Amino acid sequence: MIDILTQDDASALRGGKFGQGAATSIDQLGPEIVHDGQDGFLVPRGDAAALAGALRNALDRPWDRPAIVRRARRFDWAESVEQALDELNAALKRPA
Repeated sequence: MIDILTQDDASALRGGKFGQGAATSIDQLGPEIVHDGQDGFLVPRGDAAALAGALRNALDRPWDRPAIVRRARRFDWAESVEQALDELNAALKRPA
């Protein structure tokens, strides 16, 4: 089973805890949660052809469900938020 994600990329994490692969967009939290080719596929937002290709690949592929579950269980929201804040603070300090 594959989870198609749009606005709620956290669905990938919830699905991953059950060994479910995902197809999500490259922006927002997608890359932090979905590791392209390991537990799902990342596609550019709004690229229907890329999404269709990712879904075909996902449906045709045998997934390592225990590995997906292990990765999902290791995800740390607090660490993710801290990293995002560090990146935002660094960006704010750069000259325009």
